[in-house]
Amino acid sequence: MVPLEVTHTILVTDEILAQIKHIGTWDEKLSLPMSAFSRSSESHPHVEYAELSRLIGTKQITGKEVETKMCNNVEGSVDSQSQQVSAFGNCCYQLLVFFKSTYKEIFSFDSPPLHDPCTIFYLTNPEAFETVNVFVDVETGSEKCIGRTLVDIHGILKKKPNVIVCTRVDSRKFWHKMFKCLQLANSRSPLNKCQ
Repeated sequence: MVPLEVTHTILVTDEILAQIKHIGTWDEKLSLPMSAFSRSSESHPHVEYAELSRLIGTKQITGKEVETKMCNNVEGSVDSQSQQVSAFGNCCYQLLVFFKSTYKEIFSFDSPPLHDPCTIFYLTNPEAFETVNVFVDVETGSEKCIGRTLVDIHGILKKKPNVIVCTRVDSRKFWHKMFKCLQLANSRSPLNKCQ
């Protein structure tokens, strides 16, 4: 289990966003300053890819049609002033900017947390986490908190531990691995064929 207390430490700051937007310019020794892991309130515009979503949602399309439609959507959204912005990097950037604006509006977070990637990162890099083995139950009978996980962190119930719960993650290791994965995806993305 990777709870919010852990995922809320993996934040998409403005510096992280800038790195993602410029995926094609990264080198193997990429290192981010400590300020990359702090909250920021700078706002960014976003582009939605609604037409692409509609196309992918239809059943009878060819791979070439998807690629053509992707290219048509990307052409108008890539930063034309910078040759260093790949279409894939720009797409990731725009999606995260939209995600950031939603988190700001709904939860008042300046920098949104990445929840699901933390769980996958645990599966591939458990050594980057601190964990405890504890008993966890799920509330199923309350009208006010149905579905809430109850973690017996202090062992008060004296029940056999049934879940490994993450308590901390090394955010630098997370972002280092995330950037390597994004670099690989960027090198293979059909979006970049559009440029």
